[in-house]
Amino acid sequence: MIGTSLGRYVTLTAFFVGCTQARNTQASNPGGIPSTSELGPEFAPAEGDVIVKNSNLARTYWSVVRAKDGSHYILPRPDGAAPLARECEAGTPLASKLTDHALCKSAQSEASVAKVNNLDGSFALEVSTVLHRELAFERNGDNITPSPLGRDLLELCQSDANLREGAMKDRCAEERMYADGGQRPAIFRSWAEAELVAVPAALNRLYGVR
Repeated sequence: MIGTSLGRYVTLTAFFVGCTQARNTQASNPGGIPSTSELGPEFAPAEGDVIVKNSNLARTYWSVVRAKDGSHYILPRPDGAAPLARECEAGTPLASKLTDHALCKSAQSEASVAKVNNLDGSFALEVSTVLHRELAFERNGDNITPSPLGRDLLELCQSDANLREGAMKDRCAEERMYADGGQRPAIFRSWAEAELVAVPAALNRLYGVR
């Protein structure tokens, strides 16, 4: 699912509708990132916010973003993600900091969302690295988890003719339209049966998931 935000923090209304992202809007370009958005057309960090490269990763799904005020946050929003929840349940050395920043479970208040959005840089990169250790896309009922980034869907459309002319034909046309600046009419992507079968496997290949 694709969340929305107003300014820096997600409102509770947007949170319960979207429930995966923080500080994102439906505009197409994050400040500080040249050309098209590194994260796809559904994300637009505030002007002046900059994506920080995670040198531990060959390809990044959960990106660390440095805000103008020097704090850091992660897109898509990571609170409640299964790898973090397991760290908390196991009481690992990382667990106390995850708890302090409301990352062990999905944030249920604006105060918790504010904590999720206010990380120091080294911790944010550590969280991003932990999340990627178990990254795998899979069908979950009528959805795909974790939620595919528009950037990645566009890349699949550009690189795989079988998907572009087959299971993702309508999706590719839609994502190209949004990438060109069209406003996404809804914050939720619905998936056709053929996509639910083909897209998770294609994304896993894209990220080198084994």
